[in-house]
Amino acid sequence: LQSPSVKISMDRTITFKDFEYVYQYYERWLNGDTGSRQEAAKKSQNTAYIFALIAEANKASV
Repeated sequence: LQSPSVKISMDRTITFKDFEYVYQYYERWLNGDTGSRQEAAKKSQNTAYIFALIAEANKASV
């Protein structure tokens, strides 16, 4: 059984607007454009969480 590598001490609300903004950078980041993650992080503190959600959703759809 795997356990998460981090513990989140409080709920993190992700708005659709935040998700939509970060989502536009995901494919670029996935294709090796590391600057895209930093660009998204300038406007959203949820970038890592949103990228992880997208990755999990992509796994589930395969």
